[in-house]
Amino acid sequence: MLFNMSKSIPIVRKLQTDAINETVSVVMLLRTAKVVAVKLGLDDALVWIDRELNGYTGVESKDLPKYRQLSGDPRCLNPHAGWQPLQTNDPEMARMLSDAPLGSGLASLERSLNDDSGGDLIFSYAPENKSMLARNVKGFTDFHVRLDKGQAHNVLDSVRNLILDWSLELEKAGILGEEMEFSSGDKREAVVVTQNIFAQNIGFAGTADGQAKVKNEQHVVISNGMDLEKLGSLISQVRMGAKLLPVEIKDKVEEFIEELDKEVQKEEPDDTKLQSILGSVRRVCEGAAGNLTAQGVLGLIKDMLENVG
Repeated sequence: MLFNMSKSIPIVRKLQTDAINETVSVVMLLRTAKVVAVKLGLDDALVWIDRELNGYTGVESKDLPKYRQLSGDPRCLNPHAGWQPLQTNDPEMARMLSDAPLGSGLASLERSLNDDSGGDLIFSYAPENKSMLARNVKGFTDFHVRLDKGQAHNVLDSVRNLILDWSLELEKAGILGEEMEFSSGDKREAVVVTQNIFAQNIGFAGTADGQAKVKNEQHVVISNGMDLEKLGSLISQVRMGAKLLPVEIKDKVEEFIEELDKEVQKEEPDDTKLQSILGSVRRVCEGAAGNLTAQGVLGLIKDMLENVG
């Protein structure tokens, strides 16, 4: 008796069928995409896939893909009255407080969305931003942004659609991956296809960005003992609270903080210059002694400079 042994479906077409099948999780879809990216030698695609699977560790919020830059309702916790809206009369501060740049891996997001208990999703502020809020919003002990689950579904849909578009363009170029193998011609053509798709949808070169991230993480402490990680936290906190500073010093503080951030990002930050800029911020804030935010900034700078060797 003869059996008709059909050939297995090419992996690029499997990627397409999985992408349009809502019962296939986005995490499983990404794992299949990773196989394709590795076999085709597509470093940019691989960086993006790994970040979607494992999280955008070390990537600044502003550099996340647009579909991950969410916005929700800022909330604050009163120990006696529970969670309440966190309100401000400053439109720019309101926007900042509403920002919820989602950098976590998609597995945890999918689990949250598959939870049948209902309710909203919670985005926690960075610890340094919580500390800044706690110093300036008295009577409240915790802060977060409340997100609608529909926004999180949009993140998953964006990833699913990107993989679908990518796989369709690969097929248009004749790249299918029969028996999970690709020719050298497939690999050359796939680079062009992938660059076009990624430039249109997420607008970054994964390899270059990944290298920059590694470089920044290697420079944690500079020669004279200033902790760059702690200094980065100070920069984030001051940026967060700058809108609450008196108008006569706000612009100057923000100017110094930008100067400080630029120096920190250099290959070899100048310790003397960093200390000089911090001293400038301190002198400006000393002129607003009655402002709580200014006092908080002064405390951060004092702590930073006291720990310099």
